[in-house]
Amino acid sequence: MSFVLLSITVQGLRGIWETDEGRYTNVAMEMLRYDDFIHPMIHHEVPHYTKPPMTYWLIAASVKTFGRNEFAARLPSNLAFYLTICLLFFYGRFFLFKKPWLAALVYGTCLMPLGGRFVISTDMLLAFFETLAMVNFVAAFSSEPGTRRRLFTLAGWAGFGLAFLTKGPPGLLPLAALVIFAFATKKRYGLSWFFSVSGIILFFVIAGSWFAAVIIDRPGLFHYFWHDEVVGRVFTGKFKRNSQWYGGLRVYVPTLILGTLPWTLVFIQRFFRIREVFSRRFWQRVRTDNPLLFLITLWIILPLVVFFIAKSRLTLYVLPLFTPIAILCAMWIEDGFVLDKKKTWLLGFWMAFIIAVYAGSGFITNKRDSRAFAELIGRLHPGPVNEVVFVGRSPYYGLNFYLNAEVERVPRGLDGDRRVAWLSSELSVKEGPRIWVVSAEMLPVFAEQCLKKGFSYKVLGEFRKSGILELTGGKRVAPE
Repeated sequence: MSFVLLSITVQGLRGIWETDEGRYTNVAMEMLRYDDFIHPMIHHEVPHYTKPPMTYWLIAASVKTFGRNEFAARLPSNLAFYLTICLLFFYGRFFLFKKPWLAALVYGTCLMPLGGRFVISTDMLLAFFETLAMVNFVAAFSSEPGTRRRLFTLAGWAGFGLAFLTKGPPGLLPLAALVIFAFATKKRYGLSWFFSVSGIILFFVIAGSWFAAVIIDRPGLFHYFWHDEVVGRVFTGKFKRNSQWYGGLRVYVPTLILGTLPWTLVFIQRFFRIREVFSRRFWQRVRTDNPLLFLITLWIILPLVVFFIAKSRLTLYVLPLFTPIAILCAMWIEDGFVLDKKKTWLLGFWMAFIIAVYAGSGFITNKRDSRAFAELIGRLHPGPVNEVVFVGRSPYYGLNFYLNAEVERVPRGLDGDRRVAWLSSELSVKEGPRIWVVSAEMLPVFAEQCLKKGFSYKVLGEFRKSGILELTGGKRVAPE
């Protein structure tokens, strides 16, 4: 319990880092600002449909309840981590007969989940919802026909619905493993434990309601969801996220090796026996003698193959796989593992070390820290700010969280003439007090447009080779 309280209290020591944390909190703040929880927006003029809204909803609800602070923004990820541990603890008896708590212990001490709970993202929430789905289906598989099995099955389909509402199609990757497992074992166990009409209806209600609402309102979104968010991420490198042929090796291999610490040695020892995994006899034996081991293996391998094939690759994408990895590790070591006093102390020191590293990151200067940038703007411009506009450089969306100010940027993909036209139009809009963050490259163009519109501008300061400017009325002045 002391580790739980300690890990929660240090959540506010680190500011919101760009780009992902800033973007997620920004969209959540826009939902609260405009009371619109159906259409995610990164700015009131710019809709943002790259992810379903579950993460934004939870961040917004947390901030509304606990205030605008880092603790509230990171609370959904932190709770998802502990709830996943609880699921593994209470459902552990379906996987492990001697030490049902062991999977929860392994997961709760693995480096990847330990670190992932401190990051604002979809992935820790996705890990929880996928775990909710899979452990309930395993419970249904292991239970006798009746009310309990039906309830487990409904909970499983609800979990997949919530996973889809968190990240879309990637949330259903474990379902592919479950379908293969169901058909591979149907002669022995039947399919009634898996295929439930009421469960499938519940899934579509949870997973599809939001998508149906926004597509009906904006029909063009169907093409966007399918073409850009599915086809674009899987088969093209348009998002520039380690799309090289070796990108999967560079991102996921180190993540899996380091992320399983301090249990990595268990997997290294097993790695030298990996040849048997490719044996047909091995799969036949596992499928009949230990079907749950067969399912856990599919739960890891199938999503991992998709992650390697997809052209968009980031470290946190494999975070949900650490649930089956923890269960698999617990299955391997269950017979010989004893949680003695020495292991308890070592694991305690390990978790304390991870928390200390995270806490220390809050005192290290980081160029992606929106809190530091917001504090600088607060010193340079003590009054309220309605909007921060970025011209010629990447925006810091986390400023919305700290300054309660909308964040806008020159739209991507604009050539020189269209960028000038956009800037000219933006200068004509009255938005109240605004701060402009202009790159050195765009400063001459910005100064020229200010003169044409009859504005003066004042250089308040500099941030990462960009000027922090404020527009004033009155006499036109030459660029500084």
